[in-house]
Amino acid sequence: MKKFELTSEFLIIPDSHNKDCCYVYFPIKSLIIKGNKDTEFFLEHFKSKKVIETKNRNHIKFLTILEQAGVVNGEPDKDPGPFTYDRPMPTGVTLIPTNRCNLKCLYCFNNSEIKGSDLSEEIAYRAVDLLVKNALEQSKKQIDVFFHGGGEPTQNWSLVMSVINYAKEVAANNNLSVRFGICTNAICGEETMMDIIDNFESILVSADGKPDIQNLQRPLHNGKPSFPVLERNLKLLSRYKKRYSIRITVSSHHKNRLDKDVEFLCQQFNPTSIIIEPLHECGRCVTTSCQPMLPENFIEEVVRCYQVMEKHNKPLQYSGSKLQLTNRFCGTAGSNFFITPEGDVTACLEVTRRSDKRSKVFFYGYYNNESKCFQFDLDKYRNLASMRVSSFEDCKLCFAKWHCGGDCLAKAPDSESIGKIRNPYRCFVNKNLIKYQLLREFNKKKITLKPISYGSTRFTS
Repeated sequence: MKKFELTSEFLIIPDSHNKDCCYVYFPIKSLIIKGNKDTEFFLEHFKSKKVIETKNRNHIKFLTILEQAGVVNGEPDKDPGPFTYDRPMPTGVTLIPTNRCNLKCLYCFNNSEIKGSDLSEEIAYRAVDLLVKNALEQSKKQIDVFFHGGGEPTQNWSLVMSVINYAKEVAANNNLSVRFGICTNAICGEETMMDIIDNFESILVSADGKPDIQNLQRPLHNGKPSFPVLERNLKLLSRYKKRYSIRITVSSHHKNRLDKDVEFLCQQFNPTSIIIEPLHECGRCVTTSCQPMLPENFIEEVVRCYQVMEKHNKPLQYSGSKLQLTNRFCGTAGSNFFITPEGDVTACLEVTRRSDKRSKVFFYGYYNNESKCFQFDLDKYRNLASMRVSSFEDCKLCFAKWHCGGDCLAKAPDSESIGKIRNPYRCFVNKNLIKYQLLREFNKKKITLKPISYGSTRFTS
């Protein structure tokens, strides 16, 4: 009689093509087994008992294979992390220089206009000072300073360059290095683009594809085409061999063409990677009626895009479908330090205005003009830090949970359901795309295990 203890969590991935088959997934140990309903029943029974003793030769053979894989009689699973401090200790910041923008995108989440408010130099400098202080206390060697919208960072370029120069000086004085990043629409003058080329290691450009859809979804604020300026500046990035990514917001306008838009961007501009995100109806969508694709259509389009990017040997990314394991969707749950133009501290770049109902959850601090420092609401910060997939009851049995991390908190159905209810559109998309990626990795290996399981693979992300 041999004794076996189940020491790793397993989750069931249904087989869409054969209801009698399934995939048993041990996420923390990166193991997938293809089996049948008997396999599932046996393992569910094992899970309910946790420890079993058996003389059955087939059971012993199968369990010995699982033992060798480390999921039976092995080390207990460890939470994949990341983990955070119980108070804000940022060594990186994302500054929102302005909520002004020179485009009038159909789907702008912030409904940005040509006029608006700008971040002050004082607040930006004090944010950098805080990074340096925390880096020294944590014995880190680098700070990170990123710029994002709100609006479009290049619309307050004098501030951006001033912060860059200040951060370089302060970092050097404290024997620290500094890394700069930017998310931009790349609709700017050549001189500004050369500043980006000279100063930024991480560059993310928002662009939506071929000229017709770029001009439709992302026109200049006066309604004129934005593609000519975008084309010139993307070619500048390529000419100087800068590594950069392009982010596409996918709407119903991309139906039956998204793969062609991805192909066009790869051929014309050679980005390092492409990121695709489904449109989330909010902001200007209310007045423009810009809509997302049906989730089934989005999944089909993304699968075709994976094939395009494989041909170009480049990664395609979607935030809700990652092979890496994580216990949270993003740094909103305990590490993001984002500064709005008004000096508020937000955990989410999609929530940057006090008038947004979600700000009561995502705003956890502000710059105090009297004390000249940032003040944090620790209860709000800790509440955000607790919003991890391991605490979401509705995600408990989902095979995708350690890959989507419980998905985007800001895209909950409403402000009252943040951290409680998942966005149903994205949840459906995430499960299907994660399943596609996992089984694609599984099918690359073709390892057969008998007699109970039909196949097994390990993968690395």
